[in-house]
Amino acid sequence: MTRIAETTSFGGQQLLSGDFGSKSFQVGSNANETINVSLSSVAADKVGSNQINLRGATAGLGQAASGATSANAVVAGNYVISGREEATVAIAAEATAEEISDSINSYSSSTGVTAQARSAAEISMGVAAKEGESISFDLNGSGIEDADDIPTISFVGTGTAEGDQKAMAEAINAKTDDHGVTATVENGKLTVSNNTGEDIDITNFAESDGSTNATMTVRSMSYDAASAVSTETGATLSAASNSVIVGGTVQLNSAEVFTGTGEATFAADTNATVSTLENVEDVDITTQQGSQNALAVIDNAIASIDSQRASLGAVQNRFDHTISNLSNISENVSASRSRIQDTDFATETAQMTKNQILQQAGTSILSQANQLPQTALSLLG
Repeated sequence: MTRIAETTSFGGQQLLSGDFGSKSFQVGSNANETINVSLSSVAADKVGSNQINLRGATAGLGQAASGATSANAVVAGNYVISGREEATVAIAAEATAEEISDSINSYSSSTGVTAQARSAAEISMGVAAKEGESISFDLNGSGIEDADDIPTISFVGTGTAEGDQKAMAEAINAKTDDHGVTATVENGKLTVSNNTGEDIDITNFAESDGSTNATMTVRSMSYDAASAVSTETGATLSAASNSVIVGGTVQLNSAEVFTGTGEATFAADTNATVSTLENVEDVDITTQQGSQNALAVIDNAIASIDSQRASLGAVQNRFDHTISNLSNISENVSASRSRIQDTDFATETAQMTKNQILQQAGTSILSQANQLPQTALSLLG
């Protein structure tokens, strides 16, 4: 993309590097009868997806809270998107990231902004479980009426934080089909995620020996899973504080610049936030989440280029139509001029013929007049 942007030129003018800017072409015989052409850069560092990541300032989306057993702390409010058109999206109280994403997507046709949801949290062991001790907890029980249907996760303590993390990850992944949460351990960090954007709800944390020794710290993560975004301390999970809920996050994407304004529980900044460009050049596909984010970036880069191609096609069509129209005008003017010249020629020819007739008639009369005296003399003689 960058090579094409740097090498595409016509008449010594770079067309796709961003240097072309906007130019006006005079297409009519009168002043200001112009067609404007604008071209922007299509280099890899200039196209991509305009993004805003939604999370709460201290509670709600993208935050982990202890003691919550049923829903997140999102409060009812509106999220205003100013894209191609402005739309006000109603957000219900305790709405999940998935529900908020669906609400925003219902306006995508008018705003040009799409939303996708994801929940992610980092779990670190404070105090490891005793070796041989069983640790159990319920995972994602929100919305399940029958307690017997709530998936229960259990693993045997290893006596080390690293061992407990691996054991927990295996136990969670064994029941992913039931609760929709996956767990990974990379670089010594355990992360859990739900790619639909449902809240991650951990309840009824318990130790088999009835003690309250083992502890965990749960910190929610940003949409791209690059860093934890909750408070420094996170939410503590133990037999004494046995419930934690993690709100999901929402990412907004558009091929065009847009702004968003919302409440503090689903928009960290309640002032209008302008989207930032995530360009193609910076995509990272070395991780699963990076690859997911790259899809949105590349999709919107393609949409941006398609939009510019459509604009160029429309301008080319206008030029073709203008050329055709000017050619038609030239032909009509030429035909009119010819008809005017033909009319003048016919008039002058008729005038000349009239004068010739008059001249010939006059000559004939004069000739006859000259003969009259001769006739008179011949009668007298």
